[in-house]
Amino acid sequence: MPNLRLVRYDDSVPMEQHLLRKFLAGIRKLESGCWVCDTAFPMDHGYSEVKIGRGKRGVFRQTVHVMSYQHYKGPIPDGMLVCHSCDFRPCCNPDHLFLGTYLDNQGDMAEKDRVAFGERHYRAKLTEADVILIYQLGKTKLLHREIAERFGVSRSRIGTILNGTDWTRLYEQHVVSAHV
Repeated sequence: MPNLRLVRYDDSVPMEQHLLRKFLAGIRKLESGCWVCDTAFPMDHGYSEVKIGRGKRGVFRQTVHVMSYQHYKGPIPDGMLVCHSCDFRPCCNPDHLFLGTYLDNQGDMAEKDRVAFGERHYRAKLTEADVILIYQLGKTKLLHREIAERFGVSRSRIGTILNGTDWTRLYEQHVVSAHV
């Protein structure tokens, strides 16, 4: 059986301080200019977090980019997010971090073309060529049900494509611009 060493934390020091020490001890600078934290754990969505504890005091955790911003730049006002200029989620280099609202972050993602829309979305069943063909078929006498069967999607999906609430960018390019 492996020898598991129990880490004990000084109760006179706030757990946030222990988190910060663990974070700072794990920083490694990459050639790209990004910093990663080797004492952090990867999360499902690509970010990393430092966590400590278990037992009576619970688990304390914080994402490394938020810890870095707070440590090197200061507090994060309510309603603000810590965003990455480098677009590398595990990065914690304070020079790569900036504050923004949720909408700022969404705009930054769209501007850099990092938004998974259309056929780039992991659940997409249709290609852009399929949707353009659906627009053309929508102008014929075919029923939504018939178009849906042809592409293996629901009737309601055909309706949302044809009215522009789904595949909006393509709709604006191929349907709205055709009417202008």
